[in-house]
Amino acid sequence: MKRLFLVLVLFFFILASVSSQERKHTVFADIFPMFNGIFSGGVGLGIGYDYRINEYFSIGSYINFFSNFNENMTYNIILNGRFYPINTEIGAPYIDLGLGYRRRRSEEDNIHCLSGVANIGYRFIFNNGLVLDPAFGIRYNLLPFSGYENFNFGYNIKAVIGYTLSK
Repeated sequence: MKRLFLVLVLFFFILASVSSQERKHTVFADIFPMFNGIFSGGVGLGIGYDYRINEYFSIGSYINFFSNFNENMTYNIILNGRFYPINTEIGAPYIDLGLGYRRRRSEEDNIHCLSGVANIGYRFIFNNGLVLDPAFGIRYNLLPFSGYENFNFGYNIKAVIGYTLSK
């Protein structure tokens, strides 16, 4: 019971430090590919940039990379737009749609394709500019340039940590 109380107190302190101040430029790292790399004996990382146009829309780009140092290597380059339907004191939920290039090379195949992504997530922005941005979504191979995959879709999980700058 004490641990639950401490977790709740910590959670409310975090929520109290969140800012609703308008911040336009955000740079971030997605650490979920890093976890995927660790568990499969490789490395992975995602980096990106987001520009907030107004309180409801932003545009950005995102690159993620994964390799196990053998034959397996994957990277994605995505240009995306986000819609923030609601802005609250603790952050903003969003819908993210993107279009980009995907390359996947393994022992079995060598795939180049145009892919589309759709994510839903929640962006927490703290007073000091720290951003936490968990998201979940799907990826779909829209137009294959070379190679063939049995499944033309996949799931996206993001665990973004970043920093946002004031106007």
